[in-house]
Amino acid sequence: MEHIEVERAVSTIGNRTLAGSNVEGLADGRSSARDDARATIIALGHAAKKMVLTGQLRHFAELCDRADWLFDGTSFQNTELLPDRISVEADLTIMANMLDHGYSATMISQLVSLFGVINGPISAMGLVTAPTLADALHILRRIIVVNNPHVEIDINPIDDEFEIIFRSCAPPGIFREFYTLSIFAVMAHVIIRFVPKSQNVLRFELDFEPESGIVEAIGILSRDIKSGVASTRIIGQSNWLSLPNVTFDRSFWELSLDRVQNLESDSEVPNIEQRVRRYIKTALVQEKRVPRLKQIAALEGVSERTMLRMLAENDLSFHIISEDVRRVMATEMISLPSVPLSEISESLGFTDLSSFSRSFRKWFGATPGQYRKSQER
Repeated sequence: MEHIEVERAVSTIGNRTLAGSNVEGLADGRSSARDDARATIIALGHAAKKMVLTGQLRHFAELCDRADWLFDGTSFQNTELLPDRISVEADLTIMANMLDHGYSATMISQLVSLFGVINGPISAMGLVTAPTLADALHILRRIIVVNNPHVEIDINPIDDEFEIIFRSCAPPGIFREFYTLSIFAVMAHVIIRFVPKSQNVLRFELDFEPESGIVEAIGILSRDIKSGVASTRIIGQSNWLSLPNVTFDRSFWELSLDRVQNLESDSEVPNIEQRVRRYIKTALVQEKRVPRLKQIAALEGVSERTMLRMLAENDLSFHIISEDVRRVMATEMISLPSVPLSEISESLGFTDLSSFSRSFRKWFGATPGQYRKSQER
């Protein structure tokens, strides 16, 4: 099949990286990816708190062997695994760190050669079971946008052609260029799966001049790449859009649509209580302690006083939220007979077992031992 030929060609590019970029800025005077990521996060406002999937990012993180600089600017440590979801702010920051350390061409090449693996099961099922190419492109657009709220993608018919237009609130520079080319790569990959040899006709228009290593990578997907033009878009033939999918499966396609809708709902910006709960649980799991309010305020990018006001405006108390998070975690852990009570106590941030027992009795009206015995009956 055509995508196998693409994978073979990309394998010759492999692990090449771009030289000359660093966190201080690029050699040509442009801002660093981290600077551009910060500007993008500011432009997104509260939407930067949205939670997005990390499947693709986790794959990319392994390319740099989890280097010391990978999680700079985030609350994560390079010794820990990324959770299934993280905030848009953290996602953009980690990706920018990789771009500033020269991994742009490598990541683009990976997107071309390992499309199915990197883009995850939701994308894969939707693309394999979509009725037509148009359906496949539209579901992919939804998945990309929900995980990258800083981008906009439109798919428009224009006479006997169609265009896929890319826009972003990110400032011009290496950061926006990477996301543009990443989206071009995955979109073109889908088109080629439906229309073999279409890279001979497919056109890329870019409003910037990409690095030579990246041109080599995406050149496998389009033989006609114009840079330095006014628009940023992919152009194909309109009759392709109605091409049927030979692997179309109605039941799985409807399941794919449901999953994407759930993904869109799940990614909504969490409210202040949800965010505080997440911070507290993360600290308990990773550090076995309840964080201080000023630490959570720092993660939110506000002062401790502002944090108190935000909670008060929603009739919330930091102490009550902390206690409830510990109570829920205690319920989950106490049901596991193999976990000693002392370990549960330590995991919930208590200084000793007696303190844990007092809190547990207040929560459930019984000591931990009594509660565990009642669950065994």
